[in-house]
Amino acid sequence: MQIRIITPTLAHEAALLAYQQALAATGVPVHGAYFDLFPDIPSWLAACAAPAGTQLPNGIIKVADSNWIAWDDDSARVIGVINLRHTLNDYLRAYGGHIGYGVHPACWNQGIATRMLTHALQYSDSLGLRELLLVCAVDNPASARVIEKNGGERLDIVNHEGELLYRYRIRRNDA
Repeated sequence: MQIRIITPTLAHEAALLAYQQALAATGVPVHGAYFDLFPDIPSWLAACAAPAGTQLPNGIIKVADSNWIAWDDDSARVIGVINLRHTLNDYLRAYGGHIGYGVHPACWNQGIATRMLTHALQYSDSLGLRELLLVCAVDNPASARVIEKNGGERLDIVNHEGELLYRYRIRRNDA
């Protein structure tokens, strides 16, 4: 696989839809993207580009963020999605954290999430973020391993609408 971490555009609409459908077929939520909040990919892309302060369909106020996809040049498909929130609001501080990501089911356990998280952490260095909060479901040991592999220290477990979540802190060195 030839993987690039790139900003999604309308040119990726069909590939993003295929990614969304592949996850839906497994019953796994699309982490890191919030596709389910939008009627279509163009609406999602518009929300990605919207400024901080924009109200999202779930009522949450958007913070400044960066969004990327993991793009496989060989197969011309989206194999992952990642979102880096530059700041946290109360909801993100409690349940979402700075970074959310998801990986195509056909690519699970291939190091894609680790690569995407590494990219987001390196970018966070350029923003001056020195302490990042990450969250994953207790029943998602693969994500917990990715976070821990990237220096995540487990802080606690919180309950969000009946789902138990691990909260992690990743401290970054001064860049």
